[in-house]
Amino acid sequence: RMAGGLLLALALGAGVGAVVAEAPLVLLVVAGAAAAVAVVVAWLRWPQALPATFWLVFSVQHTIFYGFYVQGLYYPIYLLMGVNVVLTLIYGRLRFDVRVLGPYLTFLLAVLIGIVAAPDLFDSDSLNRVFVYVFGFLVFFQFPVRTLPYLLMGVQALSASVIAIWVVIESVQGGFGYRAGIEVDQNYVSFLVGFGLVAVLAALMTRDLRWPVRVGLWAVLGLGIYGLLLLASRGVFVACAVAAVGMFARISLDARRSVPILAGAVLAGLLLVALPGSDALFQRLSESNLSTANDRVPLWTAAFEAYAAGGVRELLFGLGFESSKPVVRAVASSLTSTHNAYVQMLVELGLFGLVSFVGIHAVLLARFWRGRSTAAVYGVGVLVFMGVSNLSLNIPDNFVYWVAIGYLLALGAQVEREGARSASPGTTSTTVSSDGPWNRSGSSVVPSPRET
Repeated sequence: RMAGGLLLALALGAGVGAVVAEAPLVLLVVAGAAAAVAVVVAWLRWPQALPATFWLVFSVQHTIFYGFYVQGLYYPIYLLMGVNVVLTLIYGRLRFDVRVLGPYLTFLLAVLIGIVAAPDLFDSDSLNRVFVYVFGFLVFFQFPVRTLPYLLMGVQALSASVIAIWVVIESVQGGFGYRAGIEVDQNYVSFLVGFGLVAVLAALMTRDLRWPVRVGLWAVLGLGIYGLLLLASRGVFVACAVAAVGMFARISLDARRSVPILAGAVLAGLLLVALPGSDALFQRLSESNLSTANDRVPLWTAAFEAYAAGGVRELLFGLGFESSKPVVRAVASSLTSTHNAYVQMLVELGLFGLVSFVGIHAVLLARFWRGRSTAAVYGVGVLVFMGVSNLSLNIPDNFVYWVAIGYLLALGAQVEREGARSASPGTTSTTVSSDGPWNRSGSSVVPSPRET
């Protein structure tokens, strides 16, 4: 680890020095190559940095830099993730838990059956969607660590802050126009911000933080919520609210933590609703199309009718992969999305696919619900957030969804391992977690792996 960090520091230092000294082009090229090699070595040495890098670049590119596209931008990350998979298997760095991974494997089997059932609908876009579904496994292999990995959680909070700032700036410049006045899908932007809010809430609810850090996290939380109010995504905002309630339930018996959180939430809410543009969400909640879920009901009705018209095989295994698209297009020619992930899974993959998809989340939720550590509370929040968001969006067709699933699979394994350690004789209780680098000095009640 020290060698990798030293190599990275030396390479970056050489690159900066060359630029400052206005060195010849050859030296600049050498310095750049050395820096690239150092970054690759660092990614291989600390594989959890790969999903974090992917999340940051992908989320910013598809929001702030929407429309900016570089062919093959993510190929190096995919390649290095594949290398890490091979290294993990060779050196046995990762323990496989069939109870957690079983539903995921079952879901991928349902996808395979769906592809066989409708080969005529399978094209290049379908292949990309299959890769999106498999990507969670690729991410899971990037966490062969013995302690809880928090890097991705921090990156989610960072990217949410950056995106929220961009949303506020765009809204102000556009005179607080309709849904922040941005061209990007406001529901998707809200979804990315929601992950960061869950991460920040998990830290505030479970950690004994230094007061500057706590104030900073409250500021990030307020900024993110204000961004959601401007974006006015009803489904995602409700998903965030339900996730917050679920997370709060895990700490409600601890008055020392729950009372300040509740008081802070009430105060923040009163302040945020007074800001300009914050009424956009409430205006959308009063629109007449709310009764039809923003005209989603006709899509769902057509999808259910197409599914019910099938035989026993179709009821069990669906109409085939991508089969929901022509059904939706027959109702609204400009659309291909069912705007409900569960409806899409049922139509395309049948009861078998839907149950396996829900099973991925249910198994993880049961595991996280038993704990109160930062990772456990975060896991509860993210799973509830994604589960409710699926009611109005087809978010599972996006990479970030399966990055989150892969991360939760890794966290679930670590949470259970930490729980087993704390339950063994001679260990300290982990009922309330205070782990993490931002805690007050000397306040940690969670033993390190070496201590146990």
